[in-house]
Amino acid sequence: MYFLGVDPSLNGTGLHVIDEKLRSIDYVHVKMPAKLRSGSNGGQRLKLIHSMTRDIIAEYTPVLSCIEQGAFSATSQHHSLGKAIGVCELALALEEREYIFIEPTRMKKMVTGNGRASKAVVSAYMYLNSGLVEGDTPLPDDISDAFALASVARFIWRAAHTPGAALSLYETSVVNSVVWSR
Repeated sequence: MYFLGVDPSLNGTGLHVIDEKLRSIDYVHVKMPAKLRSGSNGGQRLKLIHSMTRDIIAEYTPVLSCIEQGAFSATSQHHSLGKAIGVCELALALEEREYIFIEPTRMKKMVTGNGRASKAVVSAYMYLNSGLVEGDTPLPDDISDAFALASVARFIWRAAHTPGAALSLYETSVVNSVVWSR
């Protein structure tokens, strides 16, 4: 049984697959080649994100995927990030896979205990839980975030499929707040 975390972005989308024991199984960093980074290549970037997302979904058929809703620091980013989220959602829908959306602060709170944790803190936590050893190359932020999102997907799936699961008030509020694809 596999879970997929998706950290969408037009510049670097992170996809991370874990199993039910939170073991890192595979990850893909869809980093845009220099020739696709200009604004005129938006369609090609979306095509690459969609293709890579569909490939990993087809290979692992996750029971639940978690897509980060996105945090916006500027109005101009809404449109671009929405496109990246949309092609990831489309890939999951076309493969008839179940998925949820979660806000970055809720993901950070679930993983680190602090909803305002920095990317460095999330990355350090996921590095420690990834099975990497000292001296290994640290995971890129997009991959660390996708790993964290996959672990949230696993938690949500288990909470939804385990009758009488003992959840804290916060965990219950997160489970009740996610947007399911059903």
